[in-house]
Amino acid sequence: MSSKKSLSYINIESDKNKKQQQQQPELLQKDVRNVELDNNIENNGITELKRKIDTITRYQKPYISKMLHKLLLENSINAEIICNYIVAEQNEINIKESTKETKIKRLVNLSKFFDNKKSFYDMTKEDILDYLNNLRKPSSVDPTHKSIGTWNARQMLFLKFFRWLYNQNESDIKKKVRYCILPMI
Repeated sequence: MSSKKSLSYINIESDKNKKQQQQQPELLQKDVRNVELDNNIENNGITELKRKIDTITRYQKPYISKMLHKLLLENSINAEIICNYIVAEQNEINIKESTKETKIKRLVNLSKFFDNKKSFYDMTKEDILDYLNNLRKPSSVDPTHKSIGTWNARQMLFLKFFRWLYNQNESDIKKKVRYCILPMI
């Protein structure tokens, strides 16, 4: 009787092994499908971002589009942030094409300064100051102090950009009608 029990136990175990072996290819197929789905989602996101870059740079010089496409390959997060910022600027204040070009160039250059390895979200005040101070030139090289104007212009651009970056979901304070301004009814 003990041999029958052991045989039945072996049969049950072999049945479990067969079921597990049958399930393993199914699990592998599910994993492969999930990886393919993730890749498709990622590819669709990149395709969508490429389309957005093409839309934004439609009337720009070709090198502006190339700058953004290159950034997309090296740091897709920063490329997406720049695209979203430019779209927001277009929608809110209708910026000129030359302004758009300048903002794209400056922000891509900021990302390049950190070898496109640092996200705009991860940049600190010290990082921005390092970049800006890199632009300064001594008086012997720049007697007219043009680098100070460059420093100030980029500092203002970055101030506006990072204010937008960290507050993009909030409505514009300037557009709000404050209660104290409303006439007393």
